[in-house]
Amino acid sequence: MDGMVFIITWLLILSSLLCLCSGSNSNVQCLKDLKQSLDDPNGALSSWNFSRTAMEGHSLSQFAGVTGWPGDDNRVMLLNLSSMGLQGSFPRGLQLCTVLASLDLRNNSLSGPLPADISLQMSYVKYLDLSHNRFSGEIPQDISRWLMFIVFLDLSNNRPSGEIPHTIADLLFLNTLNLQCNLLTCQIPEQIGYLGWLNSLNLSD
Repeated sequence: MDGMVFIITWLLILSSLLCLCSGSNSNVQCLKDLKQSLDDPNGALSSWNFSRTAMEGHSLSQFAGVTGWPGDDNRVMLLNLSSMGLQGSFPRGLQLCTVLASLDLRNNSLSGPLPADISLQMSYVKYLDLSHNRFSGEIPQDISRWLMFIVFLDLSNNRPSGEIPHTIADLLFLNTLNLQCNLLTCQIPEQIGYLGWLNSLNLSD
């Protein structure tokens, strides 16, 4: 466990250094695009007011579910939008939150396929929880192409179909993988056994 804590800490530091040049304006646009792409019947994102008056003297961390990086609250580090009653498809604009380390969308009513370029949109995400939604279609084959630093991946209780992509085995730092209660075929790629950091695996139906 101590080794895992070290790895997570190291990855967070590395990603922040790699993305040091990204500006806060792109993070504002990220949240604008995200809000516009989702249906919010409960008004959970009502605090996301981008007017000049509302933003003056404040940071993005004032918004519900948003946590900025230490020392720079206008660069989004964590997005926790779980259990907000959000509807629609996978949100747009996340590629503009270039230092995003954690995305939690669990327990909403999001549906449709996962974007084929989902990994490209969130290159430095370490924690991704999309569980308890209605996402369907196949898990993108290139999910590991850019999600190279991910540690926690939970797609459980959705409606994806097809096979578990063998490319998941390329997520070298993956510690937790949960695909429970999905419509995936039962065959487990033998490559998953090569994940040296994997500590928790749930593929039950």
